[in-house]
Order: sequence, then C-alpha cells, then structure tokens
Amino acid sequence: MKTMLLLAASSAFLLGAAGQPHAQACKPESFTFQDIEKINFSHVARLSGYSVIEEKKDEQKHQKFDGSGKIYNSPVSLSYDDSRSLSTFLLQQSGFDYQDDVRLSIVRTALSKTGAAMYKDCLAAQVIKVEIPDAAYSQKEFQLTVTWAPTVKDLPPAVDYELRILGGTAEGSEIRTGHIKEKDAKFFKIEKLDSVTQIDLIVGGQKYPSIVIPPTRPVKSVQFFKRFGTYSPPRHGPGNECSDHAYLVAEDGSVAGPDTKICRLCVMRSADGLLLGDTAELEGQLIDASSKTQDPVKSGLEMCATFVAMGRGKNGPRTEVRNGRFYVYEAVAAPTPPAQPLTVQNFLPMQ
Repeated sequence: MKTMLLLAASSAFLLGAAGQPHAQACKPESFTFQDIEKINFSHVARLSGYSVIEEKKDEQKHQKFDGSGKIYNSPVSLSYDDSRSLSTFLLQQSGFDYQDDVRLSIVRTALSKTGAAMYKDCLAAQVIKVEIPDAAYSQKEFQLTVTWAPTVKDLPPAVDYELRILGGTAEGSEIRTGHIKEKDAKFFKIEKLDSVTQIDLIVGGQKYPSIVIPPTRPVKSVQFFKRFGTYSPPRHGPGNECSDHAYLVAEDGSVAGPDTKICRLCVMRSADGLLLGDTAELEGQLIDASSKTQDPVKSGLEMCATFVAMGRGKNGPRTEVRNGRFYVYEAVAAPTPPAQPLTVQNFLPMQ
C-alpha cells in the first residue's frame, strides 16, 4: 500500500509597486544522474532519485549506466532502465513505497543540501536560509537552523515566522511561531515519527519550498544471481536436447531427422526478486538456418528465449544449435539490512 502525503505548494511572494506581495510559484530545477550521485548521506533519498529520474530519450533507457556496478555492488553494469527498476524495487521491499511526488520532494530536499540549485529563481530560497544536517536522515532527532537574510530591497529586517510540521514535532509542537531578526538564526529541535516528515516554513510572508525527509529506517541490501533458463520437463531426444541448454539438430538421414527442432528456455522470477531485463544474454553456436531469439517480455514474472534448428527437407543441409543457453541476472532482497555506514564504495552491499 502506497503512503499518501499531502505536499503544500511551494511558493514565494514578490513585492509589487504598491508594496503588496504577489504569489509566485517556486519552480524546482531538473536534476541528473550525476546530481543524484552526490547524495551520499541517505540511501532512501538516493534511491528515490534514481527511481523517478526521466531519461531524455527512449534509446537511453537501455544504455549501460557508468558507475552502476559500484552503486549497487552488482557483478555487471546496469542500464538506466534496470537501475531505475532496481531502485524502485528496493524502496518497495524496504517499506518506502511512496508516490512519485513524495519521492521527488525527498530528492529535491536532499539535493538542496549538496549545493544543487534546486530553487535558484525562488525568492523565498534566497532570503530564507535553511540548514539541514546529515543527522536528519540517520537520527530521529536533529536540529533545523533557519536564518532570515533579506537580499531584496524593501524587505523588512525583522519579521514573523511560522513553522508547521507533519510526521513529527518541532520543540514538542506541530506548529511554532515567533519573531526573527535579520541574520538572526533560529534553532528548532525536530523529532521525527516513523513516517515521512514534512516541514513547511513561512518567514516574512515568504513560503520556503517544503522540506521532506524520509523516516529513519534501513534500506534492505540486495543479492545478485545469474539465472539460467530451463525447459520443464526436460527433453533428451537425439539431436533434440532441451533442458538447461539447447542442443538441436535438423538433418536428413541422421538419427535426429530433418524436422525443425525448437527449444524455449525460461527464467522464472523469485518470490522476492527482480529480473534485470537488460542483463539478459543468449549464448550458443548456430549452424546454417538456426536461430536464437529473446522472446518479448509480457510480464515481470519470467523471461524466455527460443532456439530453433530449422528443418531444410530431404537432402537439405544440416542445421544445428550447439550449447544454446539463456541467462539473466536477478536481484533478490536480502533478509537483513546492511550494517555498514553509507559510502560510495559500500552503497547497498551484497551479503
């Protein structure tokens, strides 16, 4: 079941000629895979980024993602599409099955910590300085620092503020109000519940983009397995071997006979697994009119490949498939979470 979270619209206010505020939406900037790589303080935020990022072109989805092997500690490089699927899979397996808008907000908050200009054209983000420590992602309590730093003419040096929090408390309350002076930092002790924490902050009439932080819970690690396709029940006829490999012969006058031989090898997904489609490979030597083809994927439950030795009729040439194999890598959620701290080197270690 997906967790629902109502995100307040992020907006700022510009002063008009008469000194009255006018609402202006704080439009977030886009981000890249390279931006997400900078998030080295939160498994959930980083995986959320990989799970929601959109590739610019369809053909890019199946290209190998440089660095993916290190990120997931996988034995092979993953495509952009597999990386996105694996990130979503791990979030779901670990209890972070949030809707896309929630995951986007988690990523944007995390990126605002890394120096990425998520809201560079937003007045509120320019005049309200917010410091979110790394501890916000690893501890149930952390200190949020807010500073009023007006850089626009006619903004007052001292203003009122209001802080509202969902999924936690600030100084023991869900709402905090008060007065803040220019360059005067306010410190709030935030206590998170075991849910997404959303902090909405208004200072001097300026609405800072919503701060959204995931709960402090571990992400499951993942194990990788090379799965070979099989046929069941296995077939062991002369020139018609179809089991965990295909050996097929079509030849007039041989014990195998001239008729066409077909072998379909399939990999079934494990109960807690994810088949990484772009890692699929077909092996085997083909002679004359023989073929090996990966079947279209109809569901995430299985992947298959078909090997064919085409019969050429009486006096036709020998067609043959030698040692035909089909395999695909599967990611399986480990039963226990990773114990090591998050670094680029040990992110989501295999167990």
